[in-house]
Amino acid sequence: MILLPILDHAIDSRKSLVRAAWALLAAAVCFSPQLLFWQVTAGVPLAVPFEGHGVSWDQLSALEVLFSTNRGLFPWNPIFYLGAIGLVLWTLKSRRLGALFFLGFLLQIYINSNVAIWWSGWSFGGRRFDSCVLLFVVGVAELFQTLRRKPLVVVWAGSALLCLWSFGLMKQALRGEIPPDRLVSFRSVAVTNVNDYYERVGFPFTAPMNWLFAWRFDVPPEKFDRLYGLEGFGNLRLKFGPDSETYIGRGWGDAERDPRGNWFRWTTGPHCTLLVPLKGPRDYLLTAQVRPFRKTTPNRIRLRVNGRSLAERFLNEGGVVSWRIGTSFWHSGINELRFEIAGTARPSEEGRSSDSRELGVRFYNLELISQSE
Repeated sequence: MILLPILDHAIDSRKSLVRAAWALLAAAVCFSPQLLFWQVTAGVPLAVPFEGHGVSWDQLSALEVLFSTNRGLFPWNPIFYLGAIGLVLWTLKSRRLGALFFLGFLLQIYINSNVAIWWSGWSFGGRRFDSCVLLFVVGVAELFQTLRRKPLVVVWAGSALLCLWSFGLMKQALRGEIPPDRLVSFRSVAVTNVNDYYERVGFPFTAPMNWLFAWRFDVPPEKFDRLYGLEGFGNLRLKFGPDSETYIGRGWGDAERDPRGNWFRWTTGPHCTLLVPLKGPRDYLLTAQVRPFRKTTPNRIRLRVNGRSLAERFLNEGGVVSWRIGTSFWHSGINELRFEIAGTARPSEEGRSSDSRELGVRFYNLELISQSE
């Protein structure tokens, strides 16, 4: 960041280069106490602050650093999100200095995203981006200046929010959640509206990454907040109770209990998915305790890992199914497990239940255990 104004002066003229040299000298004087501290504590004047944090210059967690709810820059500091928009607007007017600002920001992203603990440990937000505050101050100022010149944008945005409020209120009335002829608690209306829009749109300041995530895995955008940037596991032991919601993709019912009190989830439809974050590719053994719906026995399950198919498993009664899955099937980050169910049926078709779900197999638990040494 210190070099950016110097580079700007150097591009401008030779006379400006002299002033830039004086600026560099002043910066060196101001930074000298830090050099002295490193010399005393580390034995070298330029110590790497990230030492012991697993710095790897070919590891890039840039999107996690910016958008993950685990101390990502924009979700934890929404004003920086607005500042980034303003910075784009300002760059259109001041291209050279704006380009230098973006260059500095990109370099800061690169440095921060190459640290193993890219979320900065026990921090509040993206504390390692404090050197970029000035950049975003300029961006926010430019955005406010633009809104002053175009006040109708604020009016349109406010009108859109009021329309969304009314639309949410109508949906709650249609679902029967609001009494038709009594007083209404608008606190509960507001909470339900926020939950509904959050389920469908996600957190605004993780956009557009949460929308791309939702499109990629065919899940609601709010799943992005639960999973993106999760460090991942070496092994996974998952019981299909309420706590499994984080990893549930599409094609599942809610968590239920059987007569013995054991938690499970039904597969609803011909296929369902789990989203599993892993630290890295390994040789894994996947086992699952399952039981087919009585009207679909015997049944078959096929597993696909990240789009690659494995052999079918046959089900006559409840039991354990397993697959040995090689290293080449996996990757670091979020992996998609897709279970394809050959037979499904609706309990309502029997005439003894109103349950019209297309049920296939109960899943009680799943284990993914590394077989690598």
